[in-house]
Amino acid sequence: HNVWLMDADFTNQRQLTKERQRLVNSPAWSPDGQYIYVRKHFVQQRSLGAGEVWMYHVSGGDGLQVTERNGWQKDAGEPAISPDGRYLYYSKDVTPVQTFEYNKDPYGVIYAIIRRDLRTGEETRYVDRPGGSITPLPSPDGRRLAFIRRVDLKTVLFLKDVETGREWPVFSRLDRDMQEAWAIHGVYPQYAWLPDNRTIVIWGEGRIWR
Repeated sequence: HNVWLMDADFTNQRQLTKERQRLVNSPAWSPDGQYIYVRKHFVQQRSLGAGEVWMYHVSGGDGLQVTERNGWQKDAGEPAISPDGRYLYYSKDVTPVQTFEYNKDPYGVIYAIIRRDLRTGEETRYVDRPGGSITPLPSPDGRRLAFIRRVDLKTVLFLKDVETGREWPVFSRLDRDMQEAWAIHGVYPQYAWLPDNRTIVIWGEGRIWR
């Protein structure tokens, strides 16, 4: 699997990444439109592997590693960039063991959302609560961070106010996330903010919701 580009009129299709061994997916644009951040999947002895975030210039090339994988069986991915281009948000399996386990507790903390300062390289657990925190996506104005969390038996879309830290649920008709399973293509399908900073378009129950 590789990432491709094409013009907005569906012409000029061209291959950006040229991996022969690693699966590359979950592309996210930088705000200046010059770079694409992706999740790259690494395996060793098992098909269950580890994720790293890489960045590629739109002109192509070998790419640049941004995050370092944790062993060979710990997932990380779903990159998203803040509108000012300073921060990388991504989801990461933060369970303590180095081997993948199928019996993880979804009501504890399997995944957390990491925020990486792209200027300094400093990382913090930015959203870290019971039920896990996955699939981060900052609003176009940077004031809110959308993300997904397990609440009781439901997978729920949440928002976080970047300035105050307040979090609240928005929509609970999502399909079950993949925190307990292996999420090579992301823990939940990607979704989008509209430019008004008030509307999110997301998949759930087999349809697209606004």
